[in-house]
Amino acid sequence: RQMCIRDSTHPKFSQERLVKLADRRLGLGADQILSIDPNLHINIWNADGSKARMCGNGLRTLGMWMFSDNAHFNVNSDIIELTTVSGKVKLAKHGDEIKLYMPFKANIREEGGTYFVDIGNLHKICIVSSNPRNFEVYADDNHNVSCIWLADGKCNARTWELGTGETCACGSAAFSIASVLDSMGEPNLAIH
Repeated sequence: RQMCIRDSTHPKFSQERLVKLADRRLGLGADQILSIDPNLHINIWNADGSKARMCGNGLRTLGMWMFSDNAHFNVNSDIIELTTVSGKVKLAKHGDEIKLYMPFKANIREEGGTYFVDIGNLHKICIVSSNPRNFEVYADDNHNVSCIWLADGKCNARTWELGTGETCACGSAAFSIASVLDSMGEPNLAIH
């Protein structure tokens, strides 16, 4: 779940306020909160108030808002270019879908069966034999972590996001996992 706000420079959007908004029990609830300024610069915060470098699903959510609210955003084409701390990205409207195009290729490094992927934010993809019981033991302070296991012709995944915890939907993790599967010669496996 993501939340988008128009201008985070307003005093009511302090880090403390963002954490309260992201709280699933007492606030509106969000894994990340994205803000956009008049120059189309994007800031992204995790649920714990820490800064994030990329949020694929959040950027697509923001794109849906921007394409549908022309009164505020003055979008006159089917493509929007935004600036994140990781660089420029493009959002494109295709019917009811919003596609995210990142102008950089995933940088993948493998160490002993663990893959480290940089796609604007850092991911660690751990190949495991089955669904791990203690999933949190794979987490660290520098990476979003996904454990993946291959079974019945598909790739199963669990993802732990920095500043958020375990999540059911992480667009940059899905992209990272797909990049790793492609590098392993398994580009057509569905990710669950």
